Amino acid sequence: MPFNINPGDTLLPKLNKHKQTSHLWVVLTKPDEESGKTVIVNLTTKRDYSDSTTVLDKGDHPYINRPSVINYAYTKLVKSDDLKKGIESGYIQPYSPFSLTILIKIQKGLLQSPHTPKKIINYCSSLFK
Repeated sequence: MPFNINPGDTLLPKLNKHKQTSHLWVVLTKPDEESGKTVIVNLTTKRDYSDSTTVLDKGDHPYINRPSVINYAYTKLVKSDDLKKGIESGYIQPYSPFSLTILIKIQKGLLQSPHTPKKIINYCSSLFK
C-alpha cells in the first residue's frame, strides 16, 4: 500500500551498526509538485546547549518520553520518493503523526530559530503563514 507524505507525519529510521540512537523525524511540508521535495526535521533530547526555540514534552506525542527539542540546525529538504522507498523497504517506520497544533508550533519555530539553514527559511517562509 503506497504511503503518502503529509505535514505532521513522523518517521523513525531503523538503527544500523554505526548509530547508537534513532531520532524521530517530522514532515513539515507537502511534497513540492515540481521537485517532489519535502522538508523534514528531527527531535532530540533537550540538553543545556540545545536550541530551545521549540521544546516538546511527554504528552505532545507518543514517542516523546522526556523534554525534547526540534533540532532545526539539521532540517533537511529531501525527495519524498526517497522517504517512500525507505518506508517500503522497512528502513523507515512511519509513526503517529503530530497534532495540527504541535505541527504549527514546529513550523513557526523553524522560521524563528537562529539555527535553521537560510535555504530552508527561504523555502518555507511563503509556506508557513
